[in-house]
Amino acid sequence: MRWIFTRSGQRVTASNATLRSLAERFDNTIAYGRAMIGFASVWTQVEAETTSERAQRGKDRACAPGTSGTAPALRLDTETEIVAALSDGAQVHALAQLYGVAPATIKSIRARGS
Repeated sequence: MRWIFTRSGQRVTASNATLRSLAERFDNTIAYGRAMIGFASVWTQVEAETTSERAQRGKDRACAPGTSGTAPALRLDTETEIVAALSDGAQVHALAQLYGVAPATIKSIRARGS
């Protein structure tokens, strides 16, 4: 992404064109405007690399020894408690928060009727 942004800025400058933004006030014909394009280019690169690094750390954590890559299953007695609470009128979101699971998990337990 940085390469594309940098090359675009170079092409605008090389063709003696002027870059105007409706949202920001900068002028690429002066030093400050060119600096602004450079800063935007650098921050684009930083964001791309940061996103990539974060994604890789998440993958590494998910594949670490001792992890299955999925959320731990609820015990049968916990599912029985959830079914009982649902039949007593408990709300799905409240149970999800109480047991630390997603509302979809509570809904699937309700559908199975464990």
